[in-house]
Amino acid sequence: MTATITRPKSKKAVANKQQSPYKRLHVIIPIEDMLWASQQKPSVTQLWQECWTADPYGSRWMPLTSALGYSTFISAKKILSDSGLFIFTSVFN
Repeated sequence: MTATITRPKSKKAVANKQQSPYKRLHVIIPIEDMLWASQQKPSVTQLWQECWTADPYGSRWMPLTSALGYSTFISAKKILSDSGLFIFTSVFN
């Protein structure tokens, strides 16, 4: 049997902990990606925004609901895929 002894945190150390200035969750998007997206046609920019909204951290597979029509979605998806910003996969239930 092993025991771990931890030293209690001093009240002074707890009092000095700074609060985050951010009130909402946030993500850092590289400026190059933002500039690239802003220079694309509106459907690509819209899908780019929908993708960031669905998974702002880019670390998991998320379902994506888009307001774009089918053919517009397919062409915008190809541009985003070719740029390397997002990876899309079809999921069938």
